[in-house]
Amino acid sequence: MNVTIEPATQTQHGTLIRNLNQLYIYEFARFDPHFELGPDGRFDDSDLDEAWADTEYARFYLIRVDGVVAGYSILILNIEDDELGFVHELAEFFVLAPYQQQGIGEQAARQLFDLHPGHWELCVLETNLHALAFWRKILSRYSQGIYNEEHRPEEHDYRFAFSNLK
Repeated sequence: MNVTIEPATQTQHGTLIRNLNQLYIYEFARFDPHFELGPDGRFDDSDLDEAWADTEYARFYLIRVDGVVAGYSILILNIEDDELGFVHELAEFFVLAPYQQQGIGEQAARQLFDLHPGHWELCVLETNLHALAFWRKILSRYSQGIYNEEHRPEEHDYRFAFSNLK
């Protein structure tokens, strides 16, 4: 299996990314009950427009397996941080169910991290046990065990941080 990531285009944002995001929110709604269907049968995805408009920092990527769309990711690059200077945030990361449990997510995450060296952070809801196990395993392998995991009860999540600067 050939796993690749590619920047999403404006056209893909309007259709493909929006459709993938609906699937992502559907899956994510298991862990965050504030997501509700609108009267049109879709979840609110207005935050995509805000991120897409942020051309200075936000990056959208498609994840492909043998050329077929298998997921997407949204990165927010170069966020100012008092301690580290700048941090990259893995804001969204979604692999479609048929492509899970095959190492595809790990390959895609590694490619994203390698594409943007720096200090990284990502957050996972504490109720999303599958995602917690996934990121613990991936970050342990990728960083050779050198990452920080912080439980934030007030946010109901875990914050992971690591650096891939050489």
